[in-house]
Amino acid sequence: MKEKTLRYPGHAEKMRMLRETGFFGSEPIEVEGSKVKPLDLTIKLLFPKWERKNGERDFTIMRINVEGEKDNKRLRYTYDLLSYFDEKTNTTSMARTTGLPCAIVGRLIAKGEYSRKGICPPEYVGQNHKIKQTILNELEKRNIFYKESIAELK
Repeated sequence: MKEKTLRYPGHAEKMRMLRETGFFGSEPIEVEGSKVKPLDLTIKLLFPKWERKNGERDFTIMRINVEGEKDNKRLRYTYDLLSYFDEKTNTTSMARTTGLPCAIVGRLIAKGEYSRKGICPPEYVGQNHKIKQTILNELEKRNIFYKESIAELK
């Protein structure tokens, strides 16, 4: 399993420079007679710059590839997602694509339609095709669309 995140060009180098120069350190250092954790300083300086400003819009892109064997064939299932900021509700795409699936599954649990006990990562939830389709249908009602494609591998 691999996860990759798209960032703006140069992001990795900037983060590497901050890490290598100690800005993410948790051990206090002395600065003009005061003890300061480098990470606390970094957070104080950077987080205000990263806050979403009024009028800013985000989007979320996701691709899931699942490869395996079914009926003696090697298959690749690909799910693509592209979601945008919701103008009507003033909700970020990231909040919608992470929070709405949780809320939908919570409702399914409350209605007794999903009853698996214990920790249930998305892979477990998706094993139940009826539940998976219900979740996708509910997301579609909220303008979050997954496109599924299947390819046979040689």
